[in-house]
Amino acid sequence: MKIIHTSDWHLGQRLFDHHRKEENDLFLDWFSEKINEIKADILIISGDIFDNGNPPQYALKQYYDFLKKTILTSCKCIVIIGGNHDSVSVLNAPGDLLSSFQIFVVGGAELEFCREVLEIKNNEKEIIAIVAAIPFLRDRDIHYTISGESFLERENRVKQGIINHYQNIGELCKKYEDLQIPIIATGHLFTTGAIKSESEKEIYVGNLGQIDANEFPKIFDYIALGHLHRSQKVAGKDYIRYSGSPLSMSFSESGYKHYFNLITFDNKTITNIERIEIPKFRKLVLLKGNLAEIIEKLSSEQISENKLHTWVEIQLNESQISPSEREKIIDLSEESNLELLSLRLMNRKLSWDSENEMDNNLSLSDLDIETVFMKKCSLMKFNDEVQSELVRSFKELLIWKNEQENL
Repeated sequence: MKIIHTSDWHLGQRLFDHHRKEENDLFLDWFSEKINEIKADILIISGDIFDNGNPPQYALKQYYDFLKKTILTSCKCIVIIGGNHDSVSVLNAPGDLLSSFQIFVVGGAELEFCREVLEIKNNEKEIIAIVAAIPFLRDRDIHYTISGESFLERENRVKQGIINHYQNIGELCKKYEDLQIPIIATGHLFTTGAIKSESEKEIYVGNLGQIDANEFPKIFDYIALGHLHRSQKVAGKDYIRYSGSPLSMSFSESGYKHYFNLITFDNKTITNIERIEIPKFRKLVLLKGNLAEIIEKLSSEQISENKLHTWVEIQLNESQISPSEREKIIDLSEESNLELLSLRLMNRKLSWDSENEMDNNLSLSDLDIETVFMKKCSLMKFNDEVQSELVRSFKELLIWKNEQENL
């Protein structure tokens, strides 16, 4: 049996206000053909199908077109779980219809654990695999606030809530052990020891939700994880893996190679795990240095052979540049067939009163929400203890806000 594991497509994502539709079209076409070529039996998508809870119409069309095309290949079963970026209701809405085509969607945690345990059957209605389709576990799914609890107590309760969820699902899977078929779990979370990139948002506050690889139940033969964009195994364990994203989601990830995982089973035994590299349909280039270094790098940058125009971000180690210097950078980018998406002055001194911000032409797109909040705290001159508590509370509010948006 051949099972493909992928995750973190982030359909509908925009990079510096540039949509990724063309890249995703090319990836999805390539991927569907690859699935058919491999003659995979099951496809698992471990969350973050979309980049936000209200994806654009073209992203929804890409999703449904891919499902329609793929289910007509050798792959006769698709399992999809929701990630922290996904809306539970958007994913679950067509669930009953999709299930009639052997496409199973679990957008969010179910009240009845058994609904997350999927029996995968062949044409003869024989069970050939079990997939514990565990989605991103939101705070409300695993933790109930207790009045007066400390942050550390809450942290331990959230972590234990995730562990308990997996243990409860594991117990339900035990009845299938005698069948000698693969028992696979999914997840969308950050595990201790895994490596994340700069672009991956914290999905819990501090260390909340970070569980150790050894805390997954031993009954699972393979654990298909999502959330981290770098393809990797967890704690050196071959059977616990992040597939990684199919595209670089930020310029900080431009050096990544991207893969999907192909797992081959003989009954319950994994005989092979292969990472299959995904082509780069658009090259992302991150250039860092002072003005002279950037000009030299732009002049020597090779024209890409990729299908789509190369995008570039420049992080300039200067406090300011003249209009003519900026124009020279733009001209060199165009001559090198590069599309300049962002030019950032890394040594610019930022003043946090509104008049100076306007004078400096400061763009909020250069900053994340937490940085803005931290700067405001700095202006208020809170002591370290108060500021630490405010930041934790702020992050909790962000989590609550995101959960409300993705219901």
